[in-house]
Amino acid sequence: MPVTFQIVIFAVIAAVLLFQLYNVLGKKVGRQPEDNPAPVAVAPAQAAPDAQRGPVLDPAVSAAIAGLKAREPNFDPHRFLDGARQAYETIVTAYARGDRDALRPLLTDKVLASFEAGMAARDRQAVFDRGWQLVAHACRLRGAGDHVVADFAGLPVIAVRGGDGTVRAFHNVCRHRAGPIATCDGLAAKALRCRYHGWTYTLDGTLRSAPEMGGA
Repeated sequence: MPVTFQIVIFAVIAAVLLFQLYNVLGKKVGRQPEDNPAPVAVAPAQAAPDAQRGPVLDPAVSAAIAGLKAREPNFDPHRFLDGARQAYETIVTAYARGDRDALRPLLTDKVLASFEAGMAARDRQAVFDRGWQLVAHACRLRGAGDHVVADFAGLPVIAVRGGDGTVRAFHNVCRHRAGPIATCDGLAAKALRCRYHGWTYTLDGTLRSAPEMGGA
């Protein structure tokens, strides 16, 4: 064989041996081919359950609770918030029932007064606004101009017998400044007159005169 041909044969054999040796060494050291990378396991992020997050509080409330916790190591904010929630539910339930005795020890006088006004308005709508209410017996309204005044849960009314003999009931409120058009029961009135600015109404409720109003 010529020398050149022997060199080519030797080079081919050497290349084959090197390739096999490369694969063997790669397997021994655990080398992975580049086009088949080893999978990497990634644990999925887990959201914290609602029970662990706790209630969302106003920053001012959170700061106050943190201050209490710093001053009083035994202070338990969870028990405190549970107690506050129970007190809130007690107040709402008592208000819904109209239970003034249950509300009185839980609220200041000012807050209780506002609750009282709300309950009175609700009582008026539930009781007095649903049907006819007794103002007076007809014997107290025998003649024209006889009238009686009453109050139904903060709603002032007046019943008066007109010149035609008909008994009518009105809101006992002047349309000018909401003053009363009659302050007490009376007999034989010719008209009903508000004492504040003199607005005068006929016995059937019609506005008859409005002093100092000109052409308004």
